[in-house]
Amino acid sequence: MHYIAVALTLGVAAFYFRFPYALGRQIESFRDIGVSIGYYFAELFGGGASFPVTVNNYPKIPFFASGTQENTPNFPLPATFAEFKAKWVSYWQTFIKKENVIAYFSAIGNGLYYLSYALLLAFPVIMAIVILLRRASGTINTDHGKESKPLKTFKKCVSKTYIPVKSWCLSFVDFLKAHSAYYKIWLCLWLFYFNAFTILCEFIAYYFYFVVSFDFVNLYRQLYKLFFDLWAVIDFTPPWLLMIFGVWLLNKIAIGIGYAELYHGENCNRGFINERGVVTVVFKSITVDNGGEFSDCEGLEKSKRNKEKEEQRTKMYYCHPYSSSERATNERLNREVRRIFPKKTNFKHVTKKQVKACEDWMNNYPRQVLGFATPNELFAEYMKNLK
Repeated sequence: MHYIAVALTLGVAAFYFRFPYALGRQIESFRDIGVSIGYYFAELFGGGASFPVTVNNYPKIPFFASGTQENTPNFPLPATFAEFKAKWVSYWQTFIKKENVIAYFSAIGNGLYYLSYALLLAFPVIMAIVILLRRASGTINTDHGKESKPLKTFKKCVSKTYIPVKSWCLSFVDFLKAHSAYYKIWLCLWLFYFNAFTILCEFIAYYFYFVVSFDFVNLYRQLYKLFFDLWAVIDFTPPWLLMIFGVWLLNKIAIGIGYAELYHGENCNRGFINERGVVTVVFKSITVDNGGEFSDCEGLEKSKRNKEKEEQRTKMYYCHPYSSSERATNERLNREVRRIFPKKTNFKHVTKKQVKACEDWMNNYPRQVLGFATPNELFAEYMKNLK
């Protein structure tokens, strides 16, 4: 494993030749930090006017070239803000030209034509595959308890290919966890190649320069340098991988927003119940069946609204299997529900208003077990006594 890890480390190190500007930009960033810190203290003590500032210089490409003249990098973003404004106006003037609009829709039309042509060619093959699959799925299986030939072939291929590869990969991951120096070196090298350290150093350098100079004029140049450093990632990474990363990032953001909304609603519910204590005071015990949703007995008994104390809010009881008589009231109420919603009712077509009407009817129905009082009447009376 060590030989493989060392070989991978050397392979990652060889990528330096793919990123020839990384070392020069890192040296420049260290220089800019030192000069900016010097300029910061010089301004504090009144000598910054004659202090040379390098953080606003363009990147020198190549850095190790002879001479002092800076070369403008071959980079899509214009070097100056004036050039950017000129190209921005030129872009939109070109974009809305009649010829470009016609060419755009012509390209879409050609693409749709070739797509439809390919679908027409593939249609007979797709239909043949669908028919064969339907026939295969409709065939009655008479070899119960036996493995079919395709399944045997699949298992044999998996045992010779996938399982050994998976086992080796898992063992290699365990090796890297035990020898973390390898993947830390890889991570540092890739961050170096992608100018992550350079970006951080340039930010610190410009911060020290900006807090005493308030130089807003050169903000565009800093933006230019930032995109120049990020161009190493953009140019190296395939577009499809960037798209996958973008989708993953948007999904993470959407999930975070969703959880934030759920937590907000849950906190509102907790505040409402904590003020009243209805669950803890009114329901002394709860009797349930043996469904999986009631498996966490201790968790259901503890208070979910007061996490610090986690005090017991009620007592859970389980019925014996196939002993519905131990929950007679519940089963009796289920029968009443079936009077309004019979079995096999499709609840997709049941409105909230109908469900609410059923609830109101059951809660206002006089019951013999309650002395012919309604559940709503007794609940209101009990809550009144709590106050």
